[in-house]
Amino acid sequence: MALDQEQTVDVQDDCWQTAQARSDVFRRLLTVSDARERSRFIAHAIKELSISRATFYRLLARFRTAEVNVSGAPRASRAQKRVAFP
Repeated sequence: MALDQEQTVDVQDDCWQTAQARSDVFRRLLTVSDARERSRFIAHAIKELSISRATFYRLLARFRTAEVNVSGAPRASRAQKRVAFP
């Protein structure tokens, strides 16, 4: 049972690290004023974060609304949402 709890903590830590990385990218993007430079930054960020352009803009919109790290947290897949009953 202790092993399962450790795995859960690791997944949560991974999600938090992902959210932190995305938030850092969004904060840097918001400091860029030149349109061409912003476009290049976005293209680089999409590759760095390994997400689609559409996902990037959805997350950016959520970040601008909330401006918290949670806005960049990846959503749990269906497999992760399932609860196993003994």
